[in-house]
Amino acid sequence: MLKNKNLAVVDINRVVEGTWKDRIPGLRGGVSTKELLVFTKYFCILVKAGIPVLKSLKILEDQATNEHFRGVLTKISEDVTGGASLFNAFDAYPNIFPPNYR
Repeated sequence: MLKNKNLAVVDINRVVEGTWKDRIPGLRGGVSTKELLVFTKYFCILVKAGIPVLKSLKILEDQATNEHFRGVLTKISEDVTGGASLFNAFDAYPNIFPPNYR
């Protein structure tokens, strides 16, 4: 394909090292990749099923096995209940929630 366009490879360098887990930003805040992905999956399922955001957060908070993550979800629920947007509540935890959550 490159040859058809009169292009040639002149240098190859490894740009990213580590596993795909290492390349996802924000997963260092005491919450594993798996925990964040499971939260995201079930949060989306609950919201798409018509469960209100606060109720969805509470359900997932109650089911969280990681004490630190449970506390974060509790604080997020409190912030949203107090009038903060979900965006701003996630933004308060940049070490847990990558930019696409905020």
